[in-house]
Amino acid sequence: MLILVVVTVLLFGIRSLIRRMNADDLDNIETVSELAPVAEVTAQPAVTIPSVDEIRTSHMDGMEMTYIPAGTFMMGSEDGDSDERPVHEVTLDAYWMDRTEVTNAMYAECVDAGACDPPFDTSSYTRNDYYGNVAYVDYPVIYVSWYDAVDYCTWAGRRLPT
Repeated sequence: MLILVVVTVLLFGIRSLIRRMNADDLDNIETVSELAPVAEVTAQPAVTIPSVDEIRTSHMDGMEMTYIPAGTFMMGSEDGDSDERPVHEVTLDAYWMDRTEVTNAMYAECVDAGACDPPFDTSSYTRNDYYGNVAYVDYPVIYVSWYDAVDYCTWAGRRLPT
């Protein structure tokens, strides 16, 4: 793209310069470089594509993310529910995905920052004291709404997968 822009600029520059010159001046020109200076073209840095083994760590919450390369897959079902039909090809760009669920400790950071509301229940199905209990800081956060999840992702600089 950069080369196309440079060539276009050079051609228009040469064309306008030739229009301003008279026929006698054109007889004395030996090379095109005398008409207009050649623009310096700098090489573009190579794009590094991460490997599927590469891990990134979020600076906001410490979440480890893994690279998912671009690809195409078949999605849907011919004999499933109506919203699963028909089977169709889907192509996705590459993206980064959290490796684990958001933990109670990670979510608590968002709550402490004022960007998230606490879970609507601090117990779990089997425990009376779950969210906020140091014994369960590395367990997945529960009882958050979709809106809470969006708030968390916004705070963390990510988004929910589609």
